[in-house]
Amino acid sequence: EERRKKMLFDLDMEQMTWRRKKVVQLRHNFKEKYPENDVDCFLSNSRMFFDAEIASARTDELAVYKPLSVERNGEVVFFQKPIRGRKYVLGGDPAEGKQINNEESDWSAAKIIDEETGEDCCALRVKEPPEDFGADCVELCEYYNNAMAVIERNNHGGTVILAMREAGYGNIYKHREWTKRDRRRMGKNQNQGDAKQWQEFEGWPENVKTRKLLLNKAAEFLRHYPEYVWDYDMMSEVKTFVYDEKGVPKAMENYHDDRVFAWALAHIGRLVNLGYIDPLTWKTRRYGETEDETESEAA
Repeated sequence: EERRKKMLFDLDMEQMTWRRKKVVQLRHNFKEKYPENDVDCFLSNSRMFFDAEIASARTDELAVYKPLSVERNGEVVFFQKPIRGRKYVLGGDPAEGKQINNEESDWSAAKIIDEETGEDCCALRVKEPPEDFGADCVELCEYYNNAMAVIERNNHGGTVILAMREAGYGNIYKHREWTKRDRRRMGKNQNQGDAKQWQEFEGWPENVKTRKLLLNKAAEFLRHYPEYVWDYDMMSEVKTFVYDEKGVPKAMENYHDDRVFAWALAHIGRLVNLGYIDPLTWKTRRYGETEDETESEAA
């Protein structure tokens, strides 16, 4: 950490010695008392949803990292080229049209990761109609070996999925769900072999239960594998993703979280695709609740 700080801020050894003493004295309160960037100025570690130390360290590392290429005036960033024979997953978070501040609305964002490792491969962030966002997702998916697209289907997500379908793209994540009728029937008859008890719907459903699983799995991945995250801009959003006054994690006021959700969608699709979690059997957990040791090691 000190080597990174010394290089990033061009500090001499006397300054580093002073900093080390203050870190020892203040411990977790150091960043609040002596902020080293614009976010730390008003951000308390206790409010962050993601691990503060890991997020800060990885952001510092990525400050001097140059992506493979940046296209379309910064809208598309490539971190890894597709490898023949490998599988990839795209997470897509369509803009809802909500206003972030007086000058800016939310963005549509997509992230492509390697299915086997979870490593960042490509990022997209645009302000465009949902039909155009769908076309962009199709183009990126086809480039990355026909990646599976996990699109958040609420609001404009249905339009994005329809646009992808109309473009002839078929590898779209299908979410398995119980219907109310099936639940009532299963309460009386536990024999699941009689008939298909669930249905599949394209896209990821956003609700209280799925949102918790989505974010908890993303946080778990960052804790274990920060070296597979290459998106500096997304990590900046991670550092401003906090618990609100009701205990719900979301972007701080006047900040964005579209990159965070696109990344999380890609990872949840990856875990479902690999068989580590089953939408039909998962249990509701609190925000930030740690999985049991067996599930954590498997994921």
